[in-house]
Amino acid sequence: MTLFRAWLRLLRIAALPTALADVWLGAGVVGLLTTWTAVWLSLVSLALYAAGMILNDVHDVGEDRRDNPGRPLVIGRISVRTAGIAGFTLLAMAVGGAATLGIVPFVATGVLAVLIVTYNFALKATVCGPLNMGLCRAFNVFLGMSVIPPALAGETGLSFAAALPVLVYVMSVTYLSRLETTVPRRSMLVLPSVGILSATALVVLLACTARSLVVPVHVVLVAALAAVGAGIVLGRIWLGRGIRGAVALALMGIVPLEALVAFGYWSWEAAGCILVLLLPVLLLRKLSHIT
Repeated sequence: MTLFRAWLRLLRIAALPTALADVWLGAGVVGLLTTWTAVWLSLVSLALYAAGMILNDVHDVGEDRRDNPGRPLVIGRISVRTAGIAGFTLLAMAVGGAATLGIVPFVATGVLAVLIVTYNFALKATVCGPLNMGLCRAFNVFLGMSVIPPALAGETGLSFAAALPVLVYVMSVTYLSRLETTVPRRSMLVLPSVGILSATALVVLLACTARSLVVPVHVVLVAALAAVGAGIVLGRIWLGRGIRGAVALALMGIVPLEALVAFGYWSWEAAGCILVLLLPVLLLRKLSHIT
């Protein structure tokens, strides 16, 4: 394994575009997607996500020696010390970069940095782990809308609600990912399945209320697409041959889920841009695992 390939695997390069989906959803909801602010926030989000991936492997190096012996830190291609320095440097760069945009992006990024550290080094294996990870994704959506235009100041509650399906969905997938290295009983699949269905229902509910516009055809289309997406993921969970493949599919499902939320909010431009992110996710899977 070359050093370059080792870093790509450590960063889980195939999953990085999903961090952009979070920010683009938030930016699309408040009309910031086509601004330079969104570009800067996208870079901040990528730095945060990369830091989280690196620090995850730093903490899990002992466990990976047993379950994932090919990981870059396990085989010594990258030292644990170097990875740790890189992870915390990226966190500092993200917080510093967000500070240039104002107090709200700075606070949102600071909260995200704390959530990343607490997940990787304190709460990952606890009952609070899935909630912590869900909050990481939800705050990443908030980051995209953290420079909210004055014209939308009165709609912040509805805008923030766009993160709810993401929170519930990611909590469910995080719980499911804990079963990757086991042969789970079917009863253990019920909770994440209910969570995925709940996230789907929230997408449809938000489509009914966003911008106070209720167009039956629009809502029906959102509901149909959400049902198809949920059906594909749940089918892989219940009928697939292994949990790892189901987790990978569910992680990729974050992208169409967030595209659908943006579509439900009448942010068609954001929905299209987010959906395009599926292409790099699929292509980059050849270079690194997504889970």
